[in-house]
Amino acid sequence: MLPLEIMKAEWYSCEIFSLTNTVKIEDDPNFVPGTKLVYYSNFLNYLFYLFKNRDAVMYSNSLVLRSLIVWIIWKKTFFYSHAYLFWSTKLKKAVIGFFYRYFTKVRCNNWEEKRLLDSIKPGLWFVAPLALSDFFYEKKFSGAKNSGIFIGNLTDIKNPRYLLEALKILKGQHIACTIHIVWEDRSNFQETVQALWLGDMLVLHGAQTPSQITEIFQQTSFYINTSHSEWQCLAAYEAALAWKILILPQGNISFFPVFWENAYYHNSAEELANIMINIILKQDWEKEKLLKNQQMILEDYSFSQVSLLLKKLLVTVTDDSPRDI
Repeated sequence: MLPLEIMKAEWYSCEIFSLTNTVKIEDDPNFVPGTKLVYYSNFLNYLFYLFKNRDAVMYSNSLVLRSLIVWIIWKKTFFYSHAYLFWSTKLKKAVIGFFYRYFTKVRCNNWEEKRLLDSIKPGLWFVAPLALSDFFYEKKFSGAKNSGIFIGNLTDIKNPRYLLEALKILKGQHIACTIHIVWEDRSNFQETVQALWLGDMLVLHGAQTPSQITEIFQQTSFYINTSHSEWQCLAAYEAALAWKILILPQGNISFFPVFWENAYYHNSAEELANIMINIILKQDWEKEKLLKNQQMILEDYSFSQVSLLLKKLLVTVTDDSPRDI
């Protein structure tokens, strides 16, 4: 909703065209009151809407064909890159890259992502990550050193079974550890946990409110991510704000170009297990790295900073357009 807020503040007439009619956008807690909503009904209705409003400015982040073709009709189009999918296969790179090059500008999350995407069309990309509030900010380190947190729906792309392989190694070495799992089980994860006799090492909380997640953060000392791919992964940033040690998958452009050496990285279940063992047994953690993560997020990912980046681009590029988006 942040681009919408920026444009409304600049006296643009704004509306949202939803490509689904199953989710009520007005129920979003960040919904901007007074914004007109148009819900998708069929493809002809969609094409009519595009032609009717072809002089407006379009901003989209939906990686579906209906969203990717708007540049054919609309004159000024902005898109939010999904680079984590872009680099997964050569076919996706070719197809998505073909559509990307025709947008006015494409937004990406960090400078490494921009560098990689420059191979398609230099100058097309601008860096403006998702913004974060300071809700999860903690001023000091807390939590049991043998306790961690995993946040995300338990699906194949989140790769939770990778975590179980690592916990089997810890169990085999008789190292006590508790991992709190936050969000929904969509892959029979609990049955696998029971089959592997790891129930004493895991606490499945299900979906939680931000306040409840804060309480779990206070019980843990490290955050684990095992995803095959991520967009920006706000949970990792929120964990960093909560002064948690970050354990992240190696080779993911959403993580290393942001946290650099201030996080741990794993490329196998054995590496993940060794990192957890090191954290649990280590007496003196490198807390200055945790502080650097906090400062970086508070400075570079605040709503005020990201708003400035978006405003500079959106308003500059659209100044000669009619005042609607």
